Amino acid sequence: STEFDQDIYAFDEDTPLTGDDTVWLYSGNFGSFGNGNQTYMYEPVNNSYCEEYSSGNWFGQSYELYTSDQRVFLARPINSGEYYHYVKMYNVVVAPDPATENGTMVSFSYEYQTIADLTLFSSK
Repeated sequence: STEFDQDIYAFDEDTPLTGDDTVWLYSGNFGSFGNGNQTYMYEPVNNSYCEEYSSGNWFGQSYELYTSDQRVFLARPINSGEYYHYVKMYNVVVAPDPATENGTMVSFSYEYQTIADLTLFSSK
């Protein structure tokens, strides 16, 4: 929906929709519903930790979620990109939506660091 600003959103690019497990995360300022702020996505190193944003290994537009992804990290710029708030998505599940033949379902838990530039998270 474009009825509210989204800093990150999930979108199934398949056309026609097939109800599979293909889904992408998009930055809030990119793509079909990009009416929010920038969010960067990071594929975890050894499926456990992320580097700071300045490492240059972050995706700035989109990131495909895989059924094998256990966690994904996000970085939200603050103060015009001088600092970042980091988020860890974990317990990620991507699956066809059983309620409709054309849907994809994404569920997850998350931790959000309110201290700028802190990338310390639990071991979940």
